[in-house]
Amino acid sequence: MLYYDYMLTLHREIQLLWPPHNEQGWFTLAFFINRYIPLIGVLPIVVSYFIRLNTAVRPSSLTSQA
Repeated sequence: MLYYDYMLTLHREIQLLWPPHNEQGWFTLAFFINRYIPLIGVLPIVVSYFIRLNTAVRPSSLTSQA
């Protein structure tokens, strides 16, 4: 749903906020941070959902005696 919303409004964002249509300022920077950080934050959750991790416990080399 999140990505669908981004795709619906991407053309307006390009029209109004991307250069050369808009001078880059603090508002534009804040907008991009607010808009794209959640996309990056969702990626580890999506990856962990689709990739199986080996849950077997491996002995650590730190606990072995020298």
